[in-house]
Amino acid sequence: MPETEQIEEDYDVTGAIRVGLDVVLTALCLYVMWGYVKDQPEVAIVRRRVEGWWAKVITAPQRLRKMSNEVVFEAIEVVDSVPGD
Repeated sequence: MPETEQIEEDYDVTGAIRVGLDVVLTALCLYVMWGYVKDQPEVAIVRRRVEGWWAKVITAPQRLRKMSNEVVFEAIEVVDSVPGD
């Protein structure tokens, strides 16, 4: 039995090393490919579209929430500054 446990343990280590190498080599290939395509006009178009999507979907709701909080705060200040009965 100890021999099979040792074989399974070695297999797990080699499998993890293999997956790690695959991830590193894939990242290296993507980096090299990005060097070739980053100056292409199609990539610039896609980047502008992604930036527009980011501004519309991600940052616009945050800005709107911030502006509405500011309006509510100013309204509370106005109501508090009115002399009471």
